Amino acid sequence: MSYTFSILHPTARVPDGWRSAADAWLANCSRPQDVEYVLAVHESQRHVLLCKGLGFGLFHLVESRGRRCWVENSNAAARASTGKFLVLSADDFFPPKNWDLGMLAAIPNIDAPCVLDLGTSDSIGQPGLIAFPTMTRAYYEQLGRGGCGGNFLYPEYISMGADDDFTEYAHRDGAVVDARHLKFEHRHWSNGARPHDGVDDWQSGRPEVWEVKERVIARRRREGFVR
Repeated sequence: MSYTFSILHPTARVPDGWRSAADAWLANCSRPQDVEYVLAVHESQRHVLLCKGLGFGLFHLVESRGRRCWVENSNAAARASTGKFLVLSADDFFPPKNWDLGMLAAIPNIDAPCVLDLGTSDSIGQPGLIAFPTMTRAYYEQLGRGGCGGNFLYPEYISMGADDDFTEYAHRDGAVVDARHLKFEHRHWSNGARPHDGVDDWQSGRPEVWEVKERVIARRRREGFVR
C-alpha cells in the first residue's frame, strides 16, 4: 500500500515519553489509514520501548546504529519510510486538528520537490528557522544528488545545527512553500511548556554538540551546501 504521509519520530525518551505526541498525531488526523508512523530509537534502547496500540495505516519501529543522537535516529526513520510526504516530529511537537488535510492543501504538487515551512510557536528564538523539516519524497530523493547526500538531515551534526542547515539549503533550492498558517505546537522547555530533562542535556547541553554545529555549518556555507 502507498501512504500519503510518513511521520518520522526520533526519540530517546523510552519507554513511553514519545507516546503523547504520537497519540496527538493520530487524534488530530482525518485519515489515519493514509499515514505511516516511523518511530526510531537507538539500538541500545530498543529493549525498553513500549509501542502497542497505535492506529495508523502502518507503524514502523526502526533501530539506528552508530552514534546515539537525534540526527542518526531521524535519518534511520527516513530511510525506512515509504510515504509521499515526510514530516519530522519529536516528543514535544504537537499537530493541529486535521493536520493532514491542511498539509495536502498547502503542497502545490506532492510528486514534485517541495518543503513546507510550518508555523511553530517559538522557532527557539530564530525567526525563519524550519525547526521541524518536512519534504516531499521527490525532494528527499533529490538530496541524493547533493545537499544532505541522501539523508533527511545532514549526517555530520549531532542535533543542533541540522535544522539551520536544512533551512538554508531548502531556501537555496527554492523548494520552500510558506505554510505558517498551519500552527503546530512545540512544547519546548525553553518556552516553559515542559520540564527540562536528561534527554535535553544530551541533545543540547553538551559542548560537543555546539562545537560540531559551528564547525560543520561554517564549512557547509563555504562549500555552498554540497558534498
